[in-house]
Amino acid sequence: MPDYKLARPNQVGKNHIIFGYEGHADSLDVKVLSEVPQDYVSAIFKDEKKDTLHYWFKPAIETDSLIFKVAKGNIIDTVTVRMRELYKDSLNISAVKTGVLKLKDTFKLRANTPLVSFDAEKFQVMAKDSSLVEATILLNRKNNWAEVFFPKKEEQSYSIKLLPGAMTDFFEKSNDTLQFSINTRLASDYGTLNLTLINVNRFPILVQMVDSKYKVVAEGYLSENKTVFFDELSPDKYFLRIIYDDNQNRRWDTGSFLNRMEPEKIIYYPKQIEVRANWSLNETFTLK
Repeated sequence: MPDYKLARPNQVGKNHIIFGYEGHADSLDVKVLSEVPQDYVSAIFKDEKKDTLHYWFKPAIETDSLIFKVAKGNIIDTVTVRMRELYKDSLNISAVKTGVLKLKDTFKLRANTPLVSFDAEKFQVMAKDSSLVEATILLNRKNNWAEVFFPKKEEQSYSIKLLPGAMTDFFEKSNDTLQFSINTRLASDYGTLNLTLINVNRFPILVQMVDSKYKVVAEGYLSENKTVFFDELSPDKYFLRIIYDDNQNRRWDTGSFLNRMEPEKIIYYPKQIEVRANWSLNETFTLK
């Protein structure tokens, strides 16, 4: 059974409570047990980086505390959240990544409040010759992203414009005019890596390429042994590592002193890998 533990929830905005947890939890079922108005509604999304769920509710409630039941499968916690007089959050939309976007990547927008709808007519994607590019918009409710899919060409720049009312949040607020720009490079500016793994003693594993600052630039998740292929790698020197993902939450865990859990095992490839433009590498990683 993968380890899981709920942390103490905390009110961080007038209509915003965060539920932190440790361990493996794709989804938690959060129900309010306190008496609330009839028109009370809530929305939840997962934090991009932390093991945290953002719980939003409306209307705002004048009360000292709220009691919640938080269930993960058959593990049930009852928790009390002390309520404070805090400011209301206003909608703020930003790009997950701007600058250079790889051809296979999707342009994503994040919001600080839950997104509930969009108007595709109010999204405009324009290439540098001012021609309009047809785009498809999808709402990723789990992460609270709007994903903008459009065909990208090599060595091109694109402007993504959101007209007022393109996106509406849980509080019925919508955006003002927003503009973002991205560009792409030539496919030949990148290199590729084919990686064969030998002696993996258990699955699932994470296979990661990290730069000199240990930032993950490419990642694969294997539940059985097969060749790993990374493409669109920027020319640079990288480290390769394998993580035995024993609690199956798709990332490295530091372990827990209280639960006497060891950190998940990481094995580094013995040498740095140099990726060059328009170059295909084949490497074999034999785990010790």
